[in-house]
Amino acid sequence: MKKYLFILASNQCGSTFLIHSLALCKNIVSFPVEHARHLQDFIREGDDFGTYGSDSLLRLNDYVKMHVWTEHTEWLMAHTTNWDKVKKTWETKWGTNPKAKQSYPIFIEKHTSSPIQAELLQKHFENSYFIIMVRNPYTVVEGIRRRQGLSIDRCAKHAVEVLNVQYKNTKILDNFVYFKYEDLIHNTTNIEKQIQEILPELTDINLNQPVYALCLDGYKKQSLVNFDQRKLNNLSTEDKATIKSIISKPEYEESMKFFNYSVDPPND
Repeated sequence: MKKYLFILASNQCGSTFLIHSLALCKNIVSFPVEHARHLQDFIREGDDFGTYGSDSLLRLNDYVKMHVWTEHTEWLMAHTTNWDKVKKTWETKWGTNPKAKQSYPIFIEKHTSSPIQAELLQKHFENSYFIIMVRNPYTVVEGIRRRQGLSIDRCAKHAVEVLNVQYKNTKILDNFVYFKYEDLIHNTTNIEKQIQEILPELTDINLNQPVYALCLDGYKKQSLVNFDQRKLNNLSTEDKATIKSIISKPEYEESMKFFNYSVDPPND
């Protein structure tokens, strides 16, 4: 019986490293790199998703907004409706991977806005499983600003809004495991065991092997590296104060507490 594994992760959480590592498991079937197609690509096509004007969130020349998709959740949900097409296209792409022909494949996928679409993924993909991955808002903010040039307050609001979405996902999904980037770094073996609890087929999981991923040092092949301190060093005292003023708002208290994150900067 085939299964589906979706990685639900905020930006800058290490999800690229994670999916590349999992793709090395014998049961995991990923999109071949040259054919990788994520959900935002299908929305961009537009032919079966409605007609979009110049303000469309996911236009090719407006991709930066995908990195703050929490600002546009209503639009995103309203325009992601043709799941039959999404599934058919993904199945075709997965099918180009030779591992798709095995008896018990696990088809894996991740895309930027997947956390907000988790319930729909569960609805439209039978035997679906989920990895919910989060990271300290301070380091998430640093990464989004550095790569997209957005304001600190905009990045901070997005980072903590994603935590709220992920907290909700822990309540509505059936088959899932959740963990923090920090735990992946410091307790890798435990994270491997957690994933195996929901997918025991992954007997060869190894999250310590080197894979290609984009990091502070560029796109390179390496094992798990903790970049948190370097990322925090890129934040000024004023930056940290702005982040704290946003993530300490009452509407984020429950999710911050659930994932055991302090409103204070790490190491302060």
